[in-house]
Amino acid sequence: MIHKLREVWLIGFVIGLTIWMTDRVFRRMQSGRLFLFRLPFDRTASELERQDAILQAGTWHLLAILAILMMGGLWFYWRTAAKSPRRQNFGKNTLCRSSLFTKNERRLWICRGLLIIATLLDLGTTLWFFHEKSIQLEVHPGIRLFGYAFGRTMGPVLAKGVQLFGILLAGSYLGRWQWLVELLAATLMALAAAHNMLSMS
Repeated sequence: MIHKLREVWLIGFVIGLTIWMTDRVFRRMQSGRLFLFRLPFDRTASELERQDAILQAGTWHLLAILAILMMGGLWFYWRTAAKSPRRQNFGKNTLCRSSLFTKNERRLWICRGLLIIATLLDLGTTLWFFHEKSIQLEVHPGIRLFGYAFGRTMGPVLAKGVQLFGILLAGSYLGRWQWLVELLAATLMALAAAHNMLSMS
């Protein structure tokens, strides 16, 4: 019981801290202060980028906090449901079903390798795009906000890291379909990288 209470408090603390940090970052952008981790070779934000950052931060502020609450709620559910007999039986059934999936481990690792390669390609082309063009031309609102918040270099690096972690975490709950999630994500990231390269031409 004490261990469960500690786990609940820990999950609540992590969710609360994440919401607080997200709120601070968005308020910082809304005040026109960008590039929290600006590197020496990052050029300063243009006036158009500054105005777009203020607009985007105001638009996505509440939605970002609601998304964190939703993901935190799912995390809390999976962690607490794992203690119930029903969840334990589900885990055993998944383990039994995964005996067939273990024969396809090569497929999973191939898809994971493709995902990592696609992520690096998308990251490289996004960095190129942010430095040569403008952050405001980025189509993905999350990547654009990360760029405004943390810088032309650190923004895409952090955004792609969060994306990759989220994909792997979501796939881990889907058992034998994990390879499909990673393959779809790799395909989307490869298309995003191709879009960036075409936009630069």
